Amino acid sequence: KQGWIKADYTPIDKLKNNNAAIAYGKYRQVYDQIVAEAIKRNYAPSSIRTNRELVQARQYLRELADRLILEYPEFGPLYNSILENELREEVSDQELLGM
Repeated sequence: KQGWIKADYTPIDKLKNNNAAIAYGKYRQVYDQIVAEAIKRNYAPSSIRTNRELVQARQYLRELADRLILEYPEFGPLYNSILENELREEVSDQELLGM
């Protein structure tokens, strides 16, 4: 079963002009790089979701998503309904840091 993007993070052929797929590829590439770096530092792959030390990484991904939504508004529903759930809520992160 093939997803929206290929291994090089570009949209699959039938979605090559789909702005949501283009933005998803850009988001996923950065997300995967962050997770790979976290794994190198001995974090579990799921740590991106909740670990206190990765709050800045989650914030960076939220900011990236905001920029991508401005450039590709079609990405908004995908991010808001599915991808955002992979990250701890910003309010929860602030509470985690005692802000």
